Amino acid sequence: LHWTADGRLNASSGHINTSSVWRSGGGFSQRYGKFEVRARVPGAPGISPAMWMMPDDATVCWPAGGEIDIAETTCTGGQNPGGVPRFAWGPLHYSSAGECGAGPHHKAASGYWPCKYGEKSCHPTTNLADAFHTYTVVWTPDKLEWMIDGDLYFSTNSTVEQIPTRPFYFILQAALVLNPEYHTRFDPARYPVSFLAVSYTHLRAHETDSYLVCRL
Repeated sequence: LHWTADGRLNASSGHINTSSVWRSGGGFSQRYGKFEVRARVPGAPGISPAMWMMPDDATVCWPAGGEIDIAETTCTGGQNPGGVPRFAWGPLHYSSAGECGAGPHHKAASGYWPCKYGEKSCHPTTNLADAFHTYTVVWTPDKLEWMIDGDLYFSTNSTVEQIPTRPFYFILQAALVLNPEYHTRFDPARYPVSFLAVSYTHLRAHETDSYLVCRL
Protein backbone atom coordinates (compact mmCIF):
# COMPACT_ATOMS: atom_id res chain seq x y z
CA LEU A 1 0.00 0.00 0.00
CA HIS A 2 1.33 3.45 -0.80
CA TRP A 3 0.15 7.02 -1.13
CA THR A 4 0.63 8.99 -4.34
CA ALA A 5 1.56 12.64 -4.61
CA ASP A 6 -2.04 13.58 -5.40
CA GLY A 7 -3.35 11.96 -2.22
CA ARG A 8 -4.59 8.63 -3.57
CA LEU A 9 -4.07 5.28 -1.92
CA ASN A 10 -2.69 2.54 -4.18
CA ALA A 11 -2.90 -1.13 -3.24
CA SER A 12 -0.25 -2.99 -5.20
CA SER A 13 1.98 -6.02 -4.88
CA GLY A 14 5.49 -6.62 -6.13
CA HIS A 15 5.40 -10.37 -5.55
CA ILE A 16 3.58 -13.17 -7.35
CA ASN A 17 2.25 -14.76 -4.16
CA THR A 18 1.03 -11.79 -2.15
CA SER A 19 -1.90 -9.43 -2.04
CA SER A 20 -2.42 -5.94 -0.64
CA VAL A 21 -5.12 -5.18 1.91
CA TRP A 22 -6.22 -2.07 3.82
CA ARG A 23 -8.61 -2.56 6.76
CA SER A 24 -10.38 -0.16 9.10
CA GLY A 25 -11.07 -2.93 11.65
CA GLY A 26 -10.22 -1.96 15.22
CA GLY A 27 -10.29 1.72 14.30
CA PHE A 28 -13.54 2.38 12.48
CA SER A 29 -16.73 0.40 12.00
CA GLN A 30 -20.32 1.35 11.30
CA ARG A 31 -23.77 -0.21 11.17
CA TYR A 32 -26.05 1.07 8.41
CA GLY A 33 -25.53 4.04 6.15
CA LYS A 34 -24.14 4.87 2.72
CA PHE A 35 -20.74 3.33 1.95
CA GLU A 36 -18.99 4.71 -1.10
CA VAL A 37 -15.59 4.14 -2.71
CA ARG A 38 -14.29 5.95 -5.77
CA ALA A 39 -11.64 3.79 -7.33
CA ARG A 40 -9.99 2.62 -10.53
CA VAL A 41 -9.72 -1.16 -10.63
CA PRO A 42 -6.63 -2.85 -12.11
CA GLY A 43 -6.82 -4.17 -15.65
CA ALA A 44 -4.31 -7.01 -15.31
CA PRO A 45 -5.49 -10.62 -15.62
CA GLY A 46 -4.95 -12.52 -12.39
CA ILE A 47 -5.70 -9.59 -10.06
CA SER A 48 -9.03 -9.59 -8.26
CA PRO A 49 -9.83 -6.25 -6.56
CA ALA A 50 -12.52 -6.05 -3.89
CA MET A 51 -14.13 -3.41 -1.69
CA TRP A 52 -16.04 -5.14 1.06
CA MET A 53 -17.14 -5.15 4.71
CA MET A 54 -17.07 -7.65 7.55
CA PRO A 55 -18.32 -7.67 11.19
CA ASP A 56 -16.04 -5.84 13.61
CA ASP A 57 -16.34 -8.72 16.08
CA ALA A 58 -13.64 -11.39 16.17
CA THR A 59 -15.95 -13.81 17.99
CA VAL A 60 -18.34 -14.04 15.02
CA CYS A 61 -17.47 -16.57 12.33
CA TRP A 62 -18.06 -16.30 8.58
CA PRO A 63 -20.68 -16.23 7.19
CA ALA A 64 -22.79 -16.22 10.37
CA GLY A 65 -22.07 -12.52 10.94
CA GLY A 66 -22.63 -11.62 7.31
CA GLU A 67 -20.48 -10.04 4.61
CA ILE A 68 -21.33 -7.11 2.36
CA ASP A 69 -19.25 -6.65 -0.78
CA ILE A 70 -19.45 -3.17 -2.22
CA ALA A 71 -17.81 -4.31 -5.45
CA GLU A 72 -15.65 -7.08 -6.88
CA THR A 73 -14.31 -7.59 -10.37
CA THR A 74 -11.68 -9.55 -12.29
CA CYS A 75 -10.25 -9.42 -15.80
CA THR A 76 -10.74 -13.08 -16.57
CA GLY A 77 -13.18 -15.88 -15.98
CA GLY A 78 -16.79 -16.31 -17.03
CA GLN A 79 -17.89 -12.91 -15.69
CA ASN A 80 -15.40 -10.91 -17.77
CA PRO A 81 -14.41 -12.77 -20.94
CA GLY A 82 -11.69 -11.28 -23.11
CA GLY A 83 -9.44 -10.17 -20.26
CA VAL A 84 -11.21 -6.84 -19.64
CA PRO A 85 -13.07 -5.95 -16.39
CA ARG A 86 -16.48 -5.07 -17.82
CA PHE A 87 -18.71 -6.60 -15.13
CA ALA A 88 -18.72 -5.84 -11.38
CA TRP A 89 -20.77 -7.47 -8.66
CA GLY A 90 -21.47 -6.97 -4.95
CA PRO A 91 -22.53 -10.12 -3.10
CA LEU A 92 -24.25 -10.35 0.27
CA HIS A 93 -23.17 -13.44 2.24
CA TYR A 94 -24.83 -14.89 5.35
CA SER A 95 -25.81 -18.15 7.01
CA SER A 96 -29.50 -18.90 7.34
CA ALA A 97 -28.74 -21.09 10.38
CA GLY A 98 -25.91 -19.08 11.96
CA GLU A 99 -23.32 -21.71 10.97
CA CYS A 100 -19.65 -21.24 10.13
CA GLY A 101 -18.14 -22.03 6.73
CA ALA A 102 -19.52 -22.52 3.24
CA GLY A 103 -21.96 -25.26 4.24
CA PRO A 104 -25.53 -25.96 3.18
CA HIS A 105 -26.85 -22.90 5.03
CA HIS A 106 -24.45 -20.44 3.37
CA LYS A 107 -26.48 -18.02 1.28
CA ALA A 108 -25.34 -15.44 -1.25
CA ALA A 109 -27.24 -12.82 -3.26
CA SER A 110 -25.68 -10.65 -5.94
CA GLY A 111 -26.31 -8.47 -8.94
CA TYR A 112 -24.00 -7.99 -11.92
CA TRP A 113 -23.44 -4.45 -13.16
CA PRO A 114 -24.40 -3.20 -15.70
CA CYS A 115 -27.04 -5.95 -15.89
CA LYS A 116 -30.06 -5.59 -13.66
CA TYR A 117 -31.09 -7.79 -10.75
CA GLY A 118 -28.98 -10.88 -11.27
CA GLU A 119 -29.24 -11.08 -15.06
CA LYS A 120 -26.03 -11.84 -16.99
CA SER A 121 -27.37 -11.51 -20.51
CA CYS A 122 -26.35 -7.89 -21.14
CA HIS A 123 -23.24 -7.02 -23.13
CA PRO A 124 -21.30 -4.20 -21.41
CA THR A 125 -18.75 -2.16 -23.30
CA THR A 126 -17.25 -0.14 -20.43
CA ASN A 127 -13.75 -1.11 -19.32
CA LEU A 128 -13.80 -0.39 -15.57
CA ALA A 129 -9.98 -0.17 -15.53
CA ASP A 130 -9.97 2.84 -17.88
CA ALA A 131 -11.21 5.38 -15.33
CA PHE A 132 -12.31 6.01 -11.76
CA HIS A 133 -15.85 4.88 -10.91
CA THR A 134 -17.97 5.34 -7.79
CA TYR A 135 -19.02 2.09 -6.08
CA THR A 136 -21.81 2.43 -3.52
CA VAL A 137 -23.83 0.36 -1.06
CA VAL A 138 -26.77 1.83 0.88
CA TRP A 139 -27.45 -0.32 3.96
CA THR A 140 -30.53 0.12 6.14
CA PRO A 141 -32.06 -2.25 8.75
CA ASP A 142 -34.36 -3.78 6.14
CA LYS A 143 -32.72 -3.16 2.76
CA LEU A 144 -29.45 -3.17 0.76
CA GLU A 145 -28.86 -1.35 -2.53
CA TRP A 146 -25.83 -1.55 -4.87
CA MET A 147 -24.88 1.19 -7.33
CA ILE A 148 -22.05 2.10 -9.70
CA ASP A 149 -21.81 5.76 -10.70
CA GLY A 150 -25.29 6.23 -9.26
CA ASP A 151 -26.79 3.44 -11.38
CA LEU A 152 -28.83 1.11 -9.16
CA TYR A 153 -28.27 -2.43 -10.45
CA PHE A 154 -29.31 -4.63 -7.54
CA SER A 155 -31.23 -4.48 -4.27
CA THR A 156 -32.60 -6.88 -1.71
CA ASN A 157 -34.57 -6.62 1.51
CA SER A 158 -35.23 -8.41 4.79
CA THR A 159 -38.25 -10.27 3.42
CA VAL A 160 -35.96 -12.04 0.93
CA GLU A 161 -32.49 -12.15 2.52
CA GLN A 162 -30.95 -11.83 5.99
CA ILE A 163 -29.73 -8.24 6.37
CA PRO A 164 -26.68 -7.93 8.68
CA THR A 165 -27.20 -6.14 11.98
CA ARG A 166 -23.67 -5.77 13.41
CA PRO A 167 -21.24 -2.87 12.83
CA PHE A 168 -18.95 -3.66 9.89
CA TYR A 169 -15.44 -2.50 9.08
CA PHE A 170 -14.03 -1.61 5.65
CA ILE A 171 -11.63 -3.68 3.53
CA LEU A 172 -9.92 -2.54 0.32
CA GLN A 173 -8.04 -5.35 -1.37
CA ALA A 174 -6.06 -6.19 -4.50
CA ALA A 175 -5.71 -9.98 -4.42
CA LEU A 176 -3.49 -12.04 -6.71
CA VAL A 177 -5.23 -15.14 -8.04
CA LEU A 178 -2.77 -18.04 -8.22
CA ASN A 179 -5.02 -20.84 -9.43
CA PRO A 180 -4.67 -20.96 -13.25
CA GLU A 181 -7.71 -23.26 -13.51
CA TYR A 182 -9.90 -20.52 -12.03
CA HIS A 183 -8.37 -17.38 -13.49
CA THR A 184 -5.37 -16.49 -15.59
CA ARG A 185 -2.25 -16.38 -13.42
CA PHE A 186 -0.93 -12.86 -12.86
CA ASP A 187 2.12 -12.11 -15.02
CA PRO A 188 4.32 -9.43 -13.35
CA ALA A 189 6.54 -9.22 -16.43
CA ARG A 190 3.57 -8.16 -18.56
CA TYR A 191 1.96 -5.96 -15.89
CA PRO A 192 4.79 -4.63 -13.68
CA VAL A 193 2.52 -2.01 -12.05
CA SER A 194 -1.02 -3.17 -11.32
CA PHE A 195 -2.97 -1.75 -8.42
CA LEU A 196 -6.31 -0.73 -7.02
CA ALA A 197 -6.18 3.09 -6.99
CA VAL A 198 -8.56 4.67 -4.47
CA SER A 199 -9.52 8.33 -4.72
CA TYR A 200 -11.71 8.41 -1.61
CA THR A 201 -13.86 6.37 0.75
CA HIS A 202 -16.99 8.06 2.09
CA LEU A 203 -19.26 6.78 4.84
CA ARG A 204 -22.59 8.30 5.77
CA ALA A 205 -24.78 7.36 8.72
CA HIS A 206 -27.79 7.96 6.46
CA GLU A 207 -28.41 8.97 2.88
CA THR A 208 -29.16 12.56 3.89
CA ASP A 209 -26.34 12.99 6.44
CA SER A 210 -23.04 14.72 5.85
CA TYR A 211 -19.97 12.59 5.18
CA LEU A 212 -18.39 10.95 8.20
CA VAL A 213 -14.91 10.17 9.49
CA CYS A 214 -13.30 8.01 6.82
CA ARG A 215 -11.83 9.79 3.82
CA LEU A 216 -8.71 8.34 2.23
